[in-house]
Amino acid sequence: MTADDLRALIQRVEWATGPDRELDAEIARAVGKKIPRDYSRAREQWTWSSEDNYTASLDTAVSMIPAGWGWSVSTTGAGPVVAFGHPPDKWRDAVDWIDDTPGATPALAVACFALRARLAEMESRHAIP
Repeated sequence: MTADDLRALIQRVEWATGPDRELDAEIARAVGKKIPRDYSRAREQWTWSSEDNYTASLDTAVSMIPAGWGWSVSTTGAGPVVAFGHPPDKWRDAVDWIDDTPGATPALAVACFALRARLAEMESRHAIP
């Protein structure tokens, strides 16, 4: 998956209003899982299917945060859920804090944060000689 593909996926996760099985499958592919394609007769198209529920389960979303990243999730009760965090020491000079990652639910906010952290590491690897 390219950085541009990951950015587009992050945007879709930010805009999601609730759990979404198609997003779960795309996220699974983004984190390197091999997943099967299924043909949907109702939609008359091939779709990716995944057993992972990144957009519905906070525990599953947390599982894809890269190692060493500190993170937190909060809400005002009436407002949006926001996740934020900092990179591990090995990335501190190359990667900034990730602030205000939105999500309609805690799982979506953390999934979005995890994808942003992965994107930051991907871009830093390419920027560091």
